[in-house]
Parts: sequence; structure tokens; C-alpha cells
Amino acid sequence: NALAAANTNETLQDLEEEMAPKLSEHFDAIYLNDKLFNRIETLYNKRDQLKLDAESAKLLEHYYTNFIFSGANLSAENKEKLKKLNSREATLTTEFSKKVLAAMNDGGVTFDSSEELKGLDTAYLKSFQTKDGKYFIPLINTTQQPDLQYIQNSASRKKLFDASWNRCDGTKNDTKKIIVELVDLRCQKAILLGFANYASWAMQNTMAKTPENVREFFNQLIPAAVGKAQKEAAIIQESMTKSGDNATLTAADWSIYAEKVRKEK
Repeated sequence: NALAAANTNETLQDLEEEMAPKLSEHFDAIYLNDKLFNRIETLYNKRDQLKLDAESAKLLEHYYTNFIFSGANLSAENKEKLKKLNSREATLTTEFSKKVLAAMNDGGVTFDSSEELKGLDTAYLKSFQTKDGKYFIPLINTTQQPDLQYIQNSASRKKLFDASWNRCDGTKNDTKKIIVELVDLRCQKAILLGFANYASWAMQNTMAKTPENVREFFNQLIPAAVGKAQKEAAIIQESMTKSGDNATLTAADWSIYAEKVRKEK
């Protein structure tokens, strides 16, 4: 996984796809093992009598909680259902990652002339020149393409930003069907494990514990974050206008004018 994330290729990706359901089955063979869980549960129920040091007590609690979290208390029939859901989820998650990577690799933008990319360093720009004299700018990261803070042509910025933003939407690497199936699988999994929704199940081992706590946190955070962003947008819009650009600020313009404001301040 570490190698595939850092330096992948088609062979590694195919291997990931092959191994994902097998690793899921291996995980289930441990956490849905009745004899193993019974042993851990026995120790957990006697933990106050075992005179464990703090670290050992925490470790025992950790394993017991993880077994419960993974479905150790389910009936034999429901464990088999869970195994199938987990295996399919592992396969889909791998397919999703593979498509996102392919979309980024395939989603670069071709520009006809260097004038369209004015603002980029000449030597840097030359490295993107193709055999036919055009320029191919690959996608990097997610939506925040580093070149957006240098390209002076607003139409070129929009072209690059839109290609990045929509790289998995409506292309051969579209991920929507995978997302819909994943949501359905995770809903089934949560209900099987006794929860109203996937979020309630997934939040158990986090600091927030419940979706309600997350929502409360966001309700405090979002208004402040949006307010701050609106103030920044007003400053950036002012900078655009001063520079002679009377257009309305868009996401594609943010990087270049935010950088100008940063330098000014």
C-alpha cells in the first residue's frame, strides 16, 4: 500500500485490485473469529481482577472495542453477510482510487501557444512543450493547481481549473456509479451492525463519537470560516479591480490574486 501510494504503476494497481478483497477476508477471519473473540471477551470481563498496568489495560480495551466494532457479536448468518459487504467494499474502494489517479493522469490540458500561459517561467514552460509545439499542463494534486497563481490569462486559468475540478465527472474515469454503490453497501453494513446510518457506526472510535457532535462542531466552525472567506474574497476582488480586471472573482482566479495580495501585505 505504501509503495502503491507513492510510486504506482499498472502492475501494482492490478495487484491492489486483486488483493483488496483477499485482505478484507483476512481481516474478517481475525475479527469475526468466535474462539478468539470469546478469549478476549473473557479477559475483558475479568479486567478489574487481572491487575493490569495502564498500558495493558488500554490494549485489552482497544482489542475488545475493535472486535465489537468489526461485528464480533453478530450471528453466524449476519457475519457471512458482513464478509460479503466488506469484500465488495474493499474492491470498490480500490477501484475508486484507481480511477481518481487515472483521471488525474489523463486530465491534463493542452494549450496552443505560450501566450495563453503568460506568467509561467520560460524554462518551466518549455518542459511542457509537445512535439507539435503546443503545451500540455498535467494536473497536480486536486483542485489547487500550483500554476493557477502564475497564469495571467483568465480563460486559461478557467480551463485548467475546470479540468482539475471535473476530472472524474463524465469522463471514462467517472466515479459516480462507484460512489453510489459504496454508499448503498455502507448503509447495509451499518444497519447490519445495529446502527441507523454509516456515520453513526464509523464515528465510534473517534474523538467526536457521534454525527451529532460533528454537526455541532461544524455549526460553530462553518459560519466563522465562511465569514473569513468572504472577507478575503472582498480584499481579493478589490485587488482584481485595481489591477484593471473588472470581472467577478471566481475560484479559478483566487490563487493568482490571493498571491498578489499576500505580496502586497
